[in-house]
Amino acid sequence: MNEFDLIGSQFLALYIPVTLGTIFGAMATRYALKVTSGEYRDIELSAYDAAYLSGGDRRVVDAAAAKLLASDVLSISGSRATITIKNELPKDADPIERSVFQAARNHTINYVADFYKYVTPVSNNIRPKLIEAGLILSDTRTAALRVICALMVLGPIEVLGVPKVLFGMERHKPVGFLVLLCLVGLAAAVYFIRQSCVRTSRGDAAVAYLQEENRALEYSVKYGDGGSSNELAMATGLFGTAVLLTSPLLVSMRPAFAGPVRTSGSSCSSSSGCGSSCGGGGCGGGCGGCGG
Repeated sequence: MNEFDLIGSQFLALYIPVTLGTIFGAMATRYALKVTSGEYRDIELSAYDAAYLSGGDRRVVDAAAAKLLASDVLSISGSRATITIKNELPKDADPIERSVFQAARNHTINYVADFYKYVTPVSNNIRPKLIEAGLILSDTRTAALRVICALMVLGPIEVLGVPKVLFGMERHKPVGFLVLLCLVGLAAAVYFIRQSCVRTSRGDAAVAYLQEENRALEYSVKYGDGGSSNELAMATGLFGTAVLLTSPLLVSMRPAFAGPVRTSGSSCSSSSGCGSSCGGGGCGGGCGGCGG
């Protein structure tokens, strides 16, 4: 019997397992292709290296903005809590800090999330070091991974889902639930294709190691004296902006980071999927960051 002649419940009994199987298969493929042999070596990583590895481009911007606000280079002023320039940058400022500074000078910035469209991607100077250390996949391997996983997930939609929807519409049958399933599969494909930074297994270990080594710093920022601006950048990079939003000493920063758009976006994703995909402590939410 032609699979398209199956009645609704029979077709769904075929389509749902196939779709779930391809999604889990794509996840397994991603894990297999990201494996790098060897344990994490304790190499020197800057706050922005750690931020990119943990949460991708947006996490780097968060860390730079936190540092500049804490060091009074930027300030939050006005009734709308606009982020403005207060003092000039130090001569030895990082290029990422210069990009954030220029964005604040040239554009109206109400939330840290507004920086994203002006200074991302910020990874051009970061990725080569992390690739060489085996912490993230190379550009070529990342592109291959994105295409392979997306095509795997799109297969059932193209071969079974869309044709069955068209047949059902032609025969005036209800196809709403099948359309919903197709959209779920399409969302999964979009998730895979958006992975611009994928951590290797060694990168996963590096994030877990760095987060464990900096638990005292996390506690200090959340509940203690807040630390120096450099320490604040490292804490934000590793643990996300949640460490800033809970700190009693950084109340003035909260309006800038608690904007309408999440500020702890993960450009790096992990094998466990969105949200907690960026290592031991997670990326702080969302896809689009550096994942493992």
